[in-house]
Amino acid sequence: MDDWPGARTVEEFHRQISDAYTRSPLEILIFIGFFVILLGILLGYRRHVARKEKHAEFQRTERLYQQALRRTPLSPSQVELLNTLAETLHRPSERYLLFEDESLFNSCAVRALEQKKVAPDAVAGLRILLGFDSDGAKAPHSTTQLKPGATVLLRGRAKDKPVAAEIVSSSRTMGLELRCRSERINHLPLSGRAIQLIYHNAAGIFVFASLVLSREDGTLVLRHAEQPQRLQRRRYFRKSVRLPVRIERISPEGRDLSGIVFDLGGGGAALELVEIPGETTGHKELPPDIGDLLYMYIEPEPSEMWKLQARVVRVSPQGIHLVFTALQEQDRDKIYRYLFRSE
Repeated sequence: MDDWPGARTVEEFHRQISDAYTRSPLEILIFIGFFVILLGILLGYRRHVARKEKHAEFQRTERLYQQALRRTPLSPSQVELLNTLAETLHRPSERYLLFEDESLFNSCAVRALEQKKVAPDAVAGLRILLGFDSDGAKAPHSTTQLKPGATVLLRGRAKDKPVAAEIVSSSRTMGLELRCRSERINHLPLSGRAIQLIYHNAAGIFVFASLVLSREDGTLVLRHAEQPQRLQRRRYFRKSVRLPVRIERISPEGRDLSGIVFDLGGGGAALELVEIPGETTGHKELPPDIGDLLYMYIEPEPSEMWKLQARVVRVSPQGIHLVFTALQEQDRDKIYRYLFRSE
């Protein structure tokens, strides 16, 4: 058996394995020590490279931050405010991004305001300096983004009747100046009192909690505000109105009726009939009842006519209450535009 080819090779292999297990403890310690030293050198080098990269990154971000400061000079208090916002960043050293990234500025402002680290009017002033006061179809984050000429609604408390007002101007130091009818301004809070500002655009309806800085001669000045509350269920926003309406019955069929819409919103309306046919013969002479389907023809302006399909959901002593069916978003927006500009 020992004479077969390769027997010596197998025997030599076994001997090498045996020798490996019979090394002296000193040789094993030397090997382990060498391995630990080599590992320590590699780890130390890696930490050195990481520290060097981190220092280089810090220098780069600090250089960009100083360049941004030169482009947009800030007062010491505004620099402190910016640094407070930067503390909410994952990497505070990247504070230079707050000068150029509006969405990042907004997210930092929200977190800092929630933590009560900053004042809303200070954030609003910084927003104007940085040029983040543009508006459009996006959801606003601040009253600084509301443009002159826009119509808003004002009210002291949630249960108060809103008063329409037009934005006149917006400035970092003076706040938001608005104008409304002189006879309606007395329904709004006095100087120093809290007030709600309601704004509508394509993104939805937003409510800002602000403060009246001054109120006189049909003009109000409000403190700039951040973090609006978004009314998620837009169809439930309503307002008292007085609009003539003609009603065409769909199901069940019947004669047309006339009435006055006294409450209107994005999801429905309430009206009172000005001509109720006598209950003579047949169902067609009866006023609309719960479940009836009808068309409402409303003329908000002399050159405009709305045709809205609705279903009766409630009949009360005050009138007939309807919910709109198959209402297109563009029609809902027309309703909101009218509510915000009407008085």
